This record gives sequence, C-alpha cells and structure tokens, in this order.
Amino acid sequence: MAITPTTKPTQPGRKRISLPLLLDQLDREWDDLQAQDNPFTTDDDRALLAYYHAAVRIGLDWIQGDYHYAFPTWYADQRLARLCTYLKGLEGQDLPSLYPHRDKQLTLLREQTWPAYYERCTPGMNHHASTGPNPGLQAELTYTWDGIDSLYSPDADSGPLDQPLPYLPKFHSPESEAFHCNVLAVLFLNRAVKTQLTDLWVTPF
Repeated sequence: MAITPTTKPTQPGRKRISLPLLLDQLDREWDDLQAQDNPFTTDDDRALLAYYHAAVRIGLDWIQGDYHYAFPTWYADQRLARLCTYLKGLEGQDLPSLYPHRDKQLTLLREQTWPAYYERCTPGMNHHASTGPNPGLQAELTYTWDGIDSLYSPDADSGPLDQPLPYLPKFHSPESEAFHCNVLAVLFLNRAVKTQLTDLWVTPF
C-alpha cells in the first residue's frame, strides 16, 4: 500500500530536507560498516543497528524525509506528529544546545525503547504475531513490518477523488510506536549536529 504525503510549501528561506539524500547517506554508512573488521562489540549492538536502519527507512517514508510534513488534522494528536513538532521547535539552535537533546534521545533508545521493542515486537517472542520470517533467526535478520498493524486513513476523510488518501502508520503496541518515533528523533538530531546518521553512541564528553 502506497504511503502518500500531504504536502505544503516549505517555509520561506528553508531548504526542504531531501529523502533521496538521506537514504543515500544511510546506504553509504551501511556499506562502510560492512567493510570494517568486527565492527560490533555485542550482538545487541548489531541487532539494534540493523533494526534502526530498517525502522528509520520506513519512518522517513511516512513523512517523505522531512519533519515539516503536513499531517492531516485527524492525525495531529498521534506521537509521530508530535515528534515532528518537537523537531521543528529545535531548529535554529546551536550545537551545544542540540547535543543534550540528541543524547537524551540516544539514552532513551538504548535504555528503554529498544529493549522494550525487542521484548515485545521482534519475531520469536511471546507477543503479537509476527508477519516476518520464521522465529528462531537472529533478531537482526528478522525485521519486516512487525509492530505496525496497518497504514490507515479515517473513513470520513475521502480527500480529492483524483488523489490517493494520505496513509499513516497505526501501531499495534506503544512499544512499537515509541521505538519507531525514537529512531527518527535520533536520525534527525544526528543530522542536526552533523554526525553520522547511524551514530548510536552518547556524546563522549
């Protein structure tokens, strides 16, 4: 099912964030990682990064790569929409002001949302049935769409007859919603402080 954005003009003087450029950077960082010898210190780090890559790509599609995405009114109270409002509120801040926000999101990812998502939403656990590969595979090899029941639009919002409806994620559990929104926050804050998009380590100072 296609994910179709509701678009609006970018703000005057603001260059729209490019989804293709973000995806290209993610590809380069993944290729660079694979070229390293023993790049992971733990199996959990390997699984987290693989799930991060998968989740941010899906999440970027929902908003067409830009947190200035114009959500329909019926979706404005959802966590994804509130995340984008939070990110817009950080624009224009200097690097020393942004690092605490980035580190807070990374700490949240490592200590709360990733462990909860792994426990609740990855295949092979005793939870919501997965649509992914058979249980028993290593966690980093099993991500498909588990944790997202559907993409939806309300029945009352028919929209223009010549355009598809804007489909947005519906999560089957708060753990899935928290993880997918958290990884998007980390990606955009990494971008803001000009580090790798996949840098999942708290600032070492």
